[in-house]
Amino acid sequence: LDITQKDFQIEALNIEKRYEKTKNYWLLGGLFLALLALSAIIYLYKKQQTAKQTIQVQADKLTVLIRELHHRVKNNLQIVSSLLNIQARSVQDEKARKSIKEGKLRIEAMSIIHQRLYMNEDITELNMLEYVEDLVAHLARSYGYTADTYTLHLSIKPLCCDIDNAVPIGLMLNEVLTNAFKYAFPNNPAPMLWVTIENEKGLKIQVRDNGLQVPNVSPQGTGFGTKLIQSLSSDLNATTTVEYNNGYSFNLTANAGSR
Repeated sequence: LDITQKDFQIEALNIEKRYEKTKNYWLLGGLFLALLALSAIIYLYKKQQTAKQTIQVQADKLTVLIRELHHRVKNNLQIVSSLLNIQARSVQDEKARKSIKEGKLRIEAMSIIHQRLYMNEDITELNMLEYVEDLVAHLARSYGYTADTYTLHLSIKPLCCDIDNAVPIGLMLNEVLTNAFKYAFPNNPAPMLWVTIENEKGLKIQVRDNGLQVPNVSPQGTGFGTKLIQSLSSDLNATTTVEYNNGYSFNLTANAGSR
C-alpha cells in the first residue's frame, strides 16, 4: 500500500510537471503569436503611414500646381486686358472704344476669380462675398468712382461656388453691375447699390440700384450684354427677370452648384 501510494504520488508529480511544461509551451506559443500579430500590426501601420505621406505629398504637389495654374491664367488674362487697353487707345470711334472697354472688364471679372482662387486656402471654390467686394471695387475704379461716392449694401450669406459655376455667375454679375455704374450712377446725387445672394432653396441673386435712368437691358433685349446673360443663365439652368421700380433690379434663380 505504501509503495502504491508512493508510486501514485510520483505519477501525480510527473503529471504536474508535464502540465507545467505544456502550459509553458502554450504560453510561449501564445507570446510568439502575440509578437507576430504585433509585428504585423506595426508593419501595416507603418505601410499605411507611408502611403498616407505619399498621398499627402502628391496632394500638396497637386495643390501647388493648381494654385500656380490659377496664377498663370490670371496673369494671361491681365495681359489680354492690357492689350485691349492699348488697342482702345488707337480706336477713334467712341462706340467701338466703349465696346473694347466693356470686353476688357469682362476679362478682368474672370481674372479676379482666378486671383481669388490663387489666394484662398481652398483652391477649388470661390467665396462669393469676397469676390463681389473685389468686383464692385474694381468696376467702381474703372468708371471713376470711389468708395465714398456711392453706397454699397451687401447681403451675401456664407456661400462658395465651384469654378464651373463661378465664371458664368461672375460674368453675369459683371454685366449687371457695369450697367449700374453706366446708367444708375451718373447724375445721381446719392447712388446706391444692393447685392443679395443666398442659397437656401436654390441659388438666388438680386442686384438692385436706385438709378433714375433706365438701362437698355431686358430679358428680351438684343444687346451683347443681354445675350451674354441669356446664354450664361441657360448654362446654369437659371431664370432671370428684370424690374424697374425706383431703380433697376436684376433677379436670378438657379440650382447652381454652390454651398
